[in-house]
Amino acid sequence: MSTECCQIIFSSHWYGFIPAMNSGSITNIVIENQNGSERHRPYIFNIYKYREEIKLEDRELGKKQHTTLPIDIMLKSSNDFIQSILMSTINTGDNCYNWLICEGSSDKIYLEAYLAKEIQDKKLRIIPVCTASEVKNTYGRLAVLFSEIKDKLAGKVFLLIDTDRQPIEFDTQDGLEAHLQCRRIVNDEKEKRTKLVKIQAALKAPNTDIEDTLNGKIFHQALLWFKDKGEALLDFIPEEEKPESPSYFAMDLRPGEREKLDEFFNANNGNNKVLFAKKYVELLQPENNIPGWIQSIKDYFS
Repeated sequence: MSTECCQIIFSSHWYGFIPAMNSGSITNIVIENQNGSERHRPYIFNIYKYREEIKLEDRELGKKQHTTLPIDIMLKSSNDFIQSILMSTINTGDNCYNWLICEGSSDKIYLEAYLAKEIQDKKLRIIPVCTASEVKNTYGRLAVLFSEIKDKLAGKVFLLIDTDRQPIEFDTQDGLEAHLQCRRIVNDEKEKRTKLVKIQAALKAPNTDIEDTLNGKIFHQALLWFKDKGEALLDFIPEEEKPESPSYFAMDLRPGEREKLDEFFNANNGNNKVLFAKKYVELLQPENNIPGWIQSIKDYFS
């Protein structure tokens, strides 16, 4: 219904919510006590990235007002999220879903562009949860539940994290890999390619964000677009076309240039990452090379 109609409004309790839609918003109305009187306050979250927005809103409230989101939003949204994934992956015929859990909303933009066929044909849903720690927590809770009912599972869940300067580590269960898999993206400087590795794999450098793994040719074109729009931080970007190898290797930046690029992505409260991702997928063409690690994810859901 959300894809066929202009507007749909429905109300329900917060629990029992399955975040399978890609477009819309969630409004959670709570009663707050303020100076002895009660008032209703709405908290509005974009359904496209609601798990991420809940985390960010709670963080901002802590910084500005030294408070937190109401416990029913924090707890129920977390519990229902896990239960929704669990129930939607059980073998029930046509209603079975697949899931990809990533860190940020910019990651989701790239992944949705590359995995459009899987979204359509495999009922794949991509959910950003804000941080690698939250990906870890999601995996841990799913692993406990999946291990109890693995003979009833039909859907799959793939969890993806970056390689940070201090990579997060946790145990994963090989026996659940047919339906629950967690991988870290990392650039192999010896082989000059991006790899999907297990969380505790020995390869832990260089630090690798999703932007470091993209098609180098399109990545360069997107940077030039922002440079031509007057982005001073990108004045070092050359005009010469780059190859379609992973962007980290295609760009071959010096340390000072990489610092400038990181500064560009982190500017505008990090929103430049989202703006860049939208421009990248806008420039993407069917004939462009698909990054090898993306193809591995496609193969997993096939």
